[in-house]
Order: sequence, then C-alpha cells, then structure tokens
Amino acid sequence: MKVSFLRHIMTLIAALLTVSTAWGDAPRQKTQYQRRYDAAHPVIIVGDWDKPPYEFQDDTGRPAGTNVEIMTEILDQLDIPYKFVLKEWANALKTFERGDADLIFANVGRYRKPPFCYTRNIINYNRIVAVTCGTTSSNSSLKELVEAGTVLKPADYTEHYFLEEDSSYLSQLEFQSPTTALMGVLAHDFKYYVWGEEPLKWKIRQLNMDKSGLILNDVGIPVSEIHVIGRDTKLIADIDYVYSQLKQHGRVALINDKWLHPERIRKKTIPMWGYLMIGAVMFALMCYMGTRIARGRVRAKSQRNSELDAMMTRALQMGYHYVFQYDLTSRILVNQYGSLLPDEGMSWFDFSQRLHPAERNNWVRRLEQLRDGSMDKHVELSGRWNAGTKDKPIWKHLRGHFAVEQDAYGQPVNIYATIVDKTHNVGLIHEANKMERKFLQFFQFSKVAMAVYNQNGWIENSNEEMKRICKADAKNARLLQKTSLFDMPMFADAFNESRHDPIFLCHLAPADSDQGREACVEYNVVPLFDYFGRVSNYLLMAYDMKAQSDTYHHLIMCQHECDTLQRYIDYNEKRLKFMLNHSDWTMWDLDLRNKMIYYSHTLKHADYVIEFEKYLRQLPPELYDEYKISDESIGLFQGPFHVKRQLNSSAFSKGPCAHDIYGRLRKGDDGSTLGYSGMLHDITRLENIKKEVVEISEKTKNSAQQKSVFLAQMTHELRTPLNSIVGFSDMLKYAESAGERERFIHIIRTHCDILVRLINGILEASTINDNPMDVKPAEVDFAEEFEYLCQSIEIRVQRHHLRFVTSKPLKKLRVSIDIGRVRQIFSNFVSNALKYTKKGSIWVGYRLEKRNGQMGIYAFCEDTGTGIPHDKQKAVFDRFVKLNEFVQGTGLGLSICKSIVTACHGDIGVESEVDNGSKFWFWIPVEVIEKE
Repeated sequence: MKVSFLRHIMTLIAALLTVSTAWGDAPRQKTQYQRRYDAAHPVIIVGDWDKPPYEFQDDTGRPAGTNVEIMTEILDQLDIPYKFVLKEWANALKTFERGDADLIFANVGRYRKPPFCYTRNIINYNRIVAVTCGTTSSNSSLKELVEAGTVLKPADYTEHYFLEEDSSYLSQLEFQSPTTALMGVLAHDFKYYVWGEEPLKWKIRQLNMDKSGLILNDVGIPVSEIHVIGRDTKLIADIDYVYSQLKQHGRVALINDKWLHPERIRKKTIPMWGYLMIGAVMFALMCYMGTRIARGRVRAKSQRNSELDAMMTRALQMGYHYVFQYDLTSRILVNQYGSLLPDEGMSWFDFSQRLHPAERNNWVRRLEQLRDGSMDKHVELSGRWNAGTKDKPIWKHLRGHFAVEQDAYGQPVNIYATIVDKTHNVGLIHEANKMERKFLQFFQFSKVAMAVYNQNGWIENSNEEMKRICKADAKNARLLQKTSLFDMPMFADAFNESRHDPIFLCHLAPADSDQGREACVEYNVVPLFDYFGRVSNYLLMAYDMKAQSDTYHHLIMCQHECDTLQRYIDYNEKRLKFMLNHSDWTMWDLDLRNKMIYYSHTLKHADYVIEFEKYLRQLPPELYDEYKISDESIGLFQGPFHVKRQLNSSAFSKGPCAHDIYGRLRKGDDGSTLGYSGMLHDITRLENIKKEVVEISEKTKNSAQQKSVFLAQMTHELRTPLNSIVGFSDMLKYAESAGERERFIHIIRTHCDILVRLINGILEASTINDNPMDVKPAEVDFAEEFEYLCQSIEIRVQRHHLRFVTSKPLKKLRVSIDIGRVRQIFSNFVSNALKYTKKGSIWVGYRLEKRNGQMGIYAFCEDTGTGIPHDKQKAVFDRFVKLNEFVQGTGLGLSICKSIVTACHGDIGVESEVDNGSKFWFWIPVEVIEKE
C-alpha cells in the first residue's frame, strides 16, 4: 500500500518536472501577434466533429482527440485563451476560409499561398485506405474504385486526388458521413468507402463492426500530412516551437499512444530508493524554480500593473467610458470617472427609474443578487438609460460590468461599475444593417447578374440572374461551388497577386439549341477591399449582351403595339363621343377638393356644374346624411360601384327622375382620395315604361292564374274522395264482420261528404282569387275523427308496403273545427309522402299546443323519404311547384293546404333534410270544449 502510494507521488512529481521544464523552454515573452488574444477574443480552433481519434466530440459533447490535447497543451504553455469549435468538415473549412476561425488541422494542399501559413512540424499522418465487405485487394487504382462504386466523406481531401486524375469522376462519386457509409458498405449498398485508416478503425470499433467482415485495403493515394494552419505567422511560429519542445520531452508520443496505441501505456516499476531519490531532487528543483518564478512574477506583475493602469487611463479617455460607485449603505451612485451622473450623485431609485421599462426589472434583480451574494461577484448588464427628462427622453445604450466590494467580514459595501456608452455604435450598426438589407435586396433582385467570391476565389453567393446565365441546375451548381474563380479558363491569365484593378472581358458562349445564336456575355470582376486595404472579396458581374439585344427588340415591338393601341383608343374615343351626344348617358366627375359635380356629354368640357350639397338636397331626405361628405363617408365606395337613385329633380329634368349611376374611387399619386368618376344613365323614361309593363303583366298573370288554379284544384280535390269511395266499396264484399262492414260504410259516407263539399265548392271556385277559402268550424270529437282518419290512411300506406305509425295522445277532444278541411290537409300530406317514400314508415299525429297565448291543434305527417333541400323548402307551398317532374301530380296539394290553414288563421311549415325524410305540420287555433 505504501509502495503504491509513493509510486504515485513520484510519478506526479516527474510529470510536474516535465511540465516545468517544457514551460521553462517556452518563449519567455509573448510575441506581438496580428491581434490580441484574450478571454473575450480567444483563439478559435475549428475542427472536424467526426474524425476520431484525431478530433471529435466525445459522449459528453466536448472536443477530444490527439489534435485537441496537443493544441490544448501548446496554448496553455503560451498562456493564450482558446476555444475549440467542431463542425461538419465541409462547414469547418468554410468557417476557416471565411476568417471566422484562427486555426485548423488540415492538409496544406489548398493553403500554401498567403495569407495562409502552416507549421513546419507535421502534427500527424493520415494513411488513406478503402474499406469493403468480404473482399481483399491490394493497391486498387482510383479508376477501379470509381467504377466499382466508391463513397467519400464530404469535403475530404481524398476528393482532390480523384478529381485531379479525372474531373469526370465527380458525377460518379457519392458523399456520405462515416456512419452512413459504413452501414451502406455492410449492407452492400456501396462497394468502397475511402477514408483515413485510424478514423476507420475507430469508427468500426465504435459501431461494433469488428467481426462484421469489413476489410481495409490499400489505395493509390499518398499519406496525408496534417499541419496546423492559420493566418498569424508569429502565432504559427510559437506553436511550432512549443510543439518541438513537447515532442522532445515525449509528451506528443504519450498523447499519441493514449489515443492510437493504448496498449503501450503500462506501469513501470522503479525501486523504492529510486523514487525517494527522484523525489528529493524534484523537491529541491521545485523549490529553486518556485523561488525564481515567484520573483519573476512579482516583477512582471508590478510592471504589468503599471502598464495596465496607463492603458486603462488611455482607454477611458479614448471612448465613451464612465466609472461610478454605488454605496450600498446610502444607496447613492457617485461618479468616479466621467459625467454620466450629476456631480452630487444620484439615488439608486432615480437611476433605476431612468432605465427602460423592458430592462429595468432585469437590472434591479441582477444587482440585488450581486449584493446578496447569490451569484458571482461580477455581472455584465446592458440596456437603455434615459439621460434626458421624462417628457423628452434621450435614450443611451449602455453596457457595463459590475463588481461588488466586500469588507473584512465578507459583507458587501460597494458596487463598482464600468460603463461604456454604445449609443453611437448602435446607430452605426443600425445604419450598417439598413445598408446591408438594401444591398442584399439590390443584389438578389438586380437585373445585372452578380456573384460574390471570397479572397481565395471560392463562390459565396450569387443572385438569380447569375444562376440563369450559368444555367445553374443541380449538377452545374455543385461544379460552380467546386471551381475557383482563379481556375476558370477565361480568368486564368488575368489574376496575379499584385493586380487589384477591375478586370473586363467578353466571353462568347456556344449557340443554344433553342435559339441557334451564340450568347455573348460581358464579365466584370471588381476586387473589394477591407478596412486595412486588403482584398476581402471579388464581385463578379455579368452582362448578357444577347439578352440586352432581345430586350431592345422587345422594346421596339412594344412601341409599335403602343402606337397601334393609341390609334385604336382615338377611334373609340370618337365613337364614345358620338354615343354620349345621342343617348341618355352622361359622364360625371365629383371633385372632393371643391365639392363640385361636373357633367359632360363631349369629354371636352363640362356641360353642367352643380354643387355637391345642392345635389344632396335633390335626394330623398333619408339618404342625405348617408352621402354627406365627411371623414367617415369619404371612402364609402372603395371599389367600382353601381347604384340607382330616385331624385326629386336633376340637372336634366325638373320633376322626379331616376338615375342609374356607375362609378369608382379616384386617388392621387400619394394615395389621397381626390373624388369619384363614372357614368350616369337617365332611366326615368325606362322606369316609367317598366312600371306600366309590370302592372299590365300582373293583371294578365292574375287572370290566367285564377283560371288555371281553379281547374287544377278541382281536378285534384275531386279525385281524392272518389278514389276512397271506389276503393272502400270494393272492400265491402270482403268484410268479415258486421263491425268491419260498418266501419267501411262510415268511411265511404265520410268521403261522400267530402265529395259533396267539393261539388259545393265548385260554385265558390269562380271567386277563389277574390275571396278567401270558405271554412265552417263545427263542434266535433277530434280524437274520434282522427281515429277514423288514421284507419283510412293506414290502408293507403299498407298498399305501398310501408309501416304506419300514429301519435294519439288523447282519448277525447271536443273542439270547434272544420274537420273536413283537416281531412283534406292530411290527405294531401299523406299523398305527398307516398309519392316520395319508397321504404320506411309514415307517421301522423297531433297534440294540443299554445302559441301566442292561444290554444290550438298541432298536427303533422312525417315520412322517411328523399327529403327536401333547404333552399327549396319555402317554395313547396306555392302553386304548381313540383320538386320532381317525374312524380304524378299537379303541384297544387300543398298550396291548397296552405290556403286552408291561412283561412283558419293558423300556420303551416316543413322540416326536412335530404335523404332523411320530411315532416309537414300545421297549427290551427281552436277552442277546447272538453278533453280526456
């Protein structure tokens, strides 16, 4: 136990000694880099998130791998803050090339020229192999791999070797992620997957494919040498130096063995006295080194504090910076530097009330947490603060760092704040964003074809016109992204490192198969420079001269069409003038600015002018307020409108008249309402003629309809009782008992009474249109009469093989009613139901119901027939209405029922849905004498 403990102690001391030695050999003074690297602006290292064991995201989502550990130790020794950003490899390359990252681990093939630089040391080697399932072959050529079906990782450097041999391979290659590709090879969807040997082995172990039959084969691609690549030559030189030191002391080998050869790491036994000796030496060395380091750090700290003090003073003087103290006891804020607050200070309440309401609660809450110690001793806040008054606010955009000061007992006493006024910067950013949006809008919708390339010649964006000229379909768009501006044949001799002036050239494209003409395209390449005068982008503009020629030809054709159209307009204008002069039509124009109406027959001048107020007085009084000009009525008619107006008088007639008015709203260029314009048709004579025609037509129609209605009703009403009499007379010989025979005789007599009533009604039919239908109420037992009625209906229903249902709530009901008319209504209801019901049932019934304070009988007939659409239910009670022309009948039955109910001062209606049957009902007021 003791030996093991001492062994760990000695191992730790040895590791510390190695680090101390490496640190001691590192550069003592920081080099002046291209930019300042601090916690707010660390070195950004971008890498591949799926390239184990070199760089990848582990199970917790953190960066891991040999490259990550090596770079971590290097930057720690250089005391430079850093941040790893792992992405999909294609996006990682774009991020680095855009300048959003400082360093990348990559092959130097595409980064040999400035502004890029790379380390002399090779960080690792990546041997390229092809994985396949169940087949072993050595040194397969690239052509064989492509023909067999090869998959590559997107943006991997192996793609360069395939395309360098033959650019046509691009259309045959496929690109997938490592996991998808390995699963596809295992499922025989792909033949080969070409990638690095060590990443492939790692992925195969990770996916538990060790025993799945996957085999690694050599390919004819050189081993990839991975360097650290960046733009800061001094930073790359320091990384090179520290890497050499780490490699000399064996740290690089240890890290590589940890990830690539973990089996080499084993515990080495050293005798106990060796550990003690090494421990003593290490302790002495550490004491000596610690003393020297402490003295050096004290001197460096002192000098650094002086420099920082001077730098802070200069920084505060250069910008809009303020420093103030917030006394937590008195709750007063006092200026320490600058004049953000009044000289006498400001209370915390007044300061917080000047904060914008949207940020006030956040500031108060965060500072209270800082004061109470419920969060870190430092907080950063930003927001808007009113430097003016409540009525005339002047909003400043402030961003500050707040730190709490504690006394000897750990209690907070003061909060110090350093504030930066970002108002000017916010305004600049707002203007920059506005300009950027305008540029992007101009860029995307410009008729000039434009494309933006980065300083390395790779395309970043292009508008729709450029895509049209380049015919950028799916295949061409990908080729365009893979082709550098510098590699295009037409620009090959135009670019060099010293030339920064615009380039103009004309390119003659092959003839289109559709047009049969060569396309002449004029190109203009303009370099764009950054703040430091360096080329940041290239703007490529293309002018399709063929399209411009076509546009000019189209303009000539349009001009010819316009001339022809103008002649046609002149001709029709003359015709319109002639029509207006010889018709009742008049042009009118209402000017809301001077409230005048202008009438014209010639379109040249106004024939009559009238004030709008005077015109309103010619309208009926109820329309005066509606059309009186006001803020609410200005937009009364937003679109084209057509109205008819009856006037007491007008400019064209002294007596009452009628006008048919067509018009639309007229607006100015600024969208304001100017007035209304349109046509006016004087239809006074037409309206008078129409009234006379309507009166004559109504008289003729009523006369003819009276005769038709009379004949139709009589035919319909005579047929119903005659059929019943004949039918029950035939049934008498089949009666089985005297009671049944008596019942048949009663029914026959009943229908004889109906027939007699109809014959008597013939004498009254001649006056049916002039007088209401005759109704003669008499005292009857409605329950008993309804029973006889149901017996008659049941026989008719059973002949149609339908089920008959009745609803008879009372045994006795003596009322005063014309029972004959009731039978006539039910007969018509049932006849109508039998016509439209092929299966199911027919249900008749009644009940007492009070409406509007008056008692009456509610009766109904419900069937399961075809039903009636909602839009036709109101018309079924009109005369001669037949919903189905193929059903026998005159269309008068329901109309007769309505006439009867109306004569009885009752109500009638229908409730129906298509395919769900119909329910016809009526309600007749009665005086109930007795009921049980």
